[in-house]
Amino acid sequence: MPETEEKLPADLLKEVYVNGIDGTTGDYSLPPMTSAALARVIKGESAAENLNELQLKKNRPVDFPVSEAVQDPTDLAQTGWAVVFPAAMDEHRREAIKEALKPLLDHRQGRAGDLYRVFEGEAGYRAPESKADFCKRQSPEIRRGPARPEQMPFYVLLVGNPEEIPFEFQFQLDVMRGVGRLDFGDDLEAYARYAQNVVAAESGAVQRPRKAAFFSVRNPGDDATLISDRFLTRPLFANLQQPQLRGEIPLKFEWELSLVPSGEKAELARLLSGQDQTPALLFTASHGMVFPSAHPQQCREQGALLCQRWTYGAPILRDDYFAAEDLGDANLLGLVAMFFACFGLGTPQFDYFTHPRATARTPIAPHGFTGALPNRMLRQGALAVIGHVDRAWGHSFISPGDNVEIEAFVTALRKLFNGDPVGLATDPSFNLKYADMTTTLAETLQELQYDPAYIDDEELVRLWTANNDARSYAVLGDPAVRISF
Repeated sequence: MPETEEKLPADLLKEVYVNGIDGTTGDYSLPPMTSAALARVIKGESAAENLNELQLKKNRPVDFPVSEAVQDPTDLAQTGWAVVFPAAMDEHRREAIKEALKPLLDHRQGRAGDLYRVFEGEAGYRAPESKADFCKRQSPEIRRGPARPEQMPFYVLLVGNPEEIPFEFQFQLDVMRGVGRLDFGDDLEAYARYAQNVVAAESGAVQRPRKAAFFSVRNPGDDATLISDRFLTRPLFANLQQPQLRGEIPLKFEWELSLVPSGEKAELARLLSGQDQTPALLFTASHGMVFPSAHPQQCREQGALLCQRWTYGAPILRDDYFAAEDLGDANLLGLVAMFFACFGLGTPQFDYFTHPRATARTPIAPHGFTGALPNRMLRQGALAVIGHVDRAWGHSFISPGDNVEIEAFVTALRKLFNGDPVGLATDPSFNLKYADMTTTLAETLQELQYDPAYIDDEELVRLWTANNDARSYAVLGDPAVRISF
């Protein structure tokens, strides 16, 4: 479509490459950093931990996220399903959570059969080990490359907060698998309710009509939301209105799509009311709220969705954004959501994008945490939320060459519309884009060793930022869930 080939106007480039599609209340208290200074840091970074896997993924057919022996990647009997607990988790707490999740665990074991696995105790995740170290110490060792379900299933659910199982482990494991996370702390009732909701949705007790809503914010005077509305939401909506589009995954079912360009908080509340207006799939594009580290509102409102009433440069009031408490007691059973917003899914302890010193990372929170809004949505019936950890940049849909590229979003949503599991829908979309960006960055850094003029500093910073941005999409919820219709 013409929209995906459109060049971003030059007057908007600064917003994408300097400020990103960023939050609006953050104050990291960092000195400005020139492209040259950041480029020096980037050139000194080591290669990605699993660069070989990323290169393999980039060069493999996207229809094979698992070994070729698997004929149907949507079938748990062929792909398997696993749950990973932190090794350090108190045994009594772990057993209590497992008991709360029992309906889901039994349901998954019934579908996966011999390819069902639980990684706990000595086999659980040991912070802060890497994905490679985790795989190496398993018995038998989990080999690199496409998922071999007999070693470790394709669909993997992590149970724990980002301090117990870091986001970085989730990102790397997700390269060759479909990974999701549950993080309800010690709230056993929340685990039990989520498990019951998934089983109900997959047993036919819940069926939502095939409706998808696209909620887009365009704040007056704000280039960032102008960009996301014009170059992401609207082209995405136009693409999905065409079931049979050349070069795209054909849609198997007829969907009713609605564009909500007003961006009003009342409209978002209506879509998340749990009434007939609540769609089976909700896509939003807006700013995500950002608060300084240890701010009283950070854990409960970071990543909350800033709505239309706010005008660029004006103070932000509580009524200007939609946070977890605004959900009330809405029943969201069966919903799948995708947020394009800073910190929409969670916040790491350290900033992924700013390195003022090569030997130190900048803390942006006292500890890593998942977002309160998506977590509460899962507590109240949503099956999964796809979103961004840390800041979300225009690079998500604009290439370092300034072209509009929405393919990752298109592929993920078309697969979700067709009934694919969430962890499979994000594989040839966001995961493949991450693989492409990382291998391109690695090749560029290698060339710079031989030719210092191969790429200028500003272009290198763009490429590095785009790589970190692509890596940071993740799933909250069981990756094997699919839209119930």
